[in-house]
Amino acid sequence: MNYCSNCGAKVNQGENYCTNCGNRLNNQTVNNYNNLENYYEPQKSIDDEFLYDAYIGANASKIKTNDFSFGVFFLGIFYLFYRKMWKVGFVWLGLSIFLNLLNQPLAGMANLGIRIYLAIEFKHIYQKHVFEQIKNIKEANAEKTSEEIAEICRAKGGTTFIPIVILIIGYVVLVFIIVFLMIGISGINSYPTDYDDFDFNSQRLDSAITRYYEF
Repeated sequence: MNYCSNCGAKVNQGENYCTNCGNRLNNQTVNNYNNLENYYEPQKSIDDEFLYDAYIGANASKIKTNDFSFGVFFLGIFYLFYRKMWKVGFVWLGLSIFLNLLNQPLAGMANLGIRIYLAIEFKHIYQKHVFEQIKNIKEANAEKTSEEIAEICRAKGGTTFIPIVILIIGYVVLVFIIVFLMIGISGINSYPTDYDDFDFNSQRLDSAITRYYEF
C-alpha cells in the first residue's frame, strides 16, 4: 500500500495526484510501508515508523526484533512500569495481590505463567500500545509538524524509573507495617500469661495477710 507524503492518505499505484490533498505524486514522495509488522494494522502514515522509533527511544530496534523480553521475565511488573505500560502493569499488580490473598502457592504459579506469557508476547503487546499512543498524539496535535509530534512522542514515551522507586518504597513500607502488626498481635497474646502471674502473686499476698492476722 502506498501513502501520500504530504497528508499520509492511501493512494493507488500509478496515480499522479493525491485524491485527498491534491499533492503531486512521484517516486520520491510515494512511500511503501508493507514492511511494517503485519499483525497490527492501524491507520498508518509515512511518519509512523519515525514516530515509533521516537516514542520507544534508544532500544527501538531491539524491541522490534527480540522475540523474548528478558526485561519482563526477570523484572516483571517493574519493567512494565519502566516502559510506561500503566494499564497492563496495574492489571498484573492487582491480579497478583488478589491471588496472594486467596492462595499464595497458586499466586506464585500464576505469576510465573503471566511472566512467561508476557515475556513471549511483549513485542506484540508493546508495539500495539505504542501505535495506539502515536495515533492519539497525532489526533490531538493535527496542526503540528512531524518533528513537533516526534518531540511529544519522545516526552510521553521512552522509560521512567519513578514508578519503580515508588513501588520499592511502598513495598518496604508494607513490610514494616506487617511486621509491626505481627509484633503487636504477639504482644497482645502474651498478656494473659502476665495476668495469670499477677493473679498468682495476688493470691500469695492475700494468703500471707490472712496468716498475719491469724497470729
